[in-house]
Amino acid sequence: AFKLLQRYRNQYRMFNDDVQGTAGVAVAGLLGAVRAQGRPISDFAKQKIVVSGAGSARIGVLNAARKAMARLLGGTESALENARKVEELGSQGLA
Repeated sequence: AFKLLQRYRNQYRMFNDDVQGTAGVAVAGLLGAVRAQGRPISDFAKQKIVVSGAGSARIGVLNAARKAMARLLGGTESALENARKVEELGSQGLA
């Protein structure tokens, strides 16, 4: 899925429900959880998130959560580097 999205990103408008759809729903749920706690949305960037699973959906969720955190931290490249509070949990444990 990622190869196709990258290859045609400048030629066509593309959407992969497994990658982007799952990521959108997951990040919306995470932002909603912060809001349900009565915290400001900016606190999302302070959360520690663990993603369990495999495949393109997991990678999409990780990328979307990191990008959302980076935007809330100022949107710079260094903000993206600081948005590494997202952990991957695979069959071998934390990656």
